[in-house]
Amino acid sequence: QIACGIAASIQARDANRSPVGLPSDGRPASWRVFIPKWAALNLGDIKDRDIVTDDLGNRFQIIADYWNSLGYSLLCDRLEA
Repeated sequence: QIACGIAASIQARDANRSPVGLPSDGRPASWRVFIPKWAALNLGDIKDRDIVTDDLGNRFQIIADYWNSLGYSLLCDRLEA
């Protein structure tokens, strides 16, 4: 465990769909996790393929982590139980 009890905002992003728009062509929505700079760990503490768990027990795997002047922005996929 890297950290616990960190403030974050978890937001669903639209699923990517093909131009044809068939229901079977869609992929599951990805998720964006924002961790504000004041609540974040040091730069580099969070890495791709780390697992984030929210207060409801939902688990997300980090696909891409990005640090900017506001804190961490993490692109994630939700993991099924």
